[in-house]
Amino acid sequence: QNKQLEEDIKELEAKIKQRNGRSDVVLVKEQEQTAPPAPVALKSPPCFQKEQPPVPESDAVRTIEGSNTADNRYSELVSEFSKAEPAVVSLEYGVARMTC
Repeated sequence: QNKQLEEDIKELEAKIKQRNGRSDVVLVKEQEQTAPPAPVALKSPPCFQKEQPPVPESDAVRTIEGSNTADNRYSELVSEFSKAEPAVVSLEYGVARMTC
């Protein structure tokens, strides 16, 4: 049994080598046919050029929402009606209870 298995393995390895050799030859031929002649001077296409980061324009004036403070009409009202932050936050029974 061992001898027969060894012979089978050798046959399979020989077939694999033959297939690999043939496929390598075919691949080399295909590469030679499909490779276009390279031009002498290659310019980098515009998609590969380094992008310059955009220059921030007046970020100090803009708020998180994207509108500047002059356009935001509710900014004064929010500060008038908002409650003061609680001084102490205590946890009782696993629930946060805010105490002022």
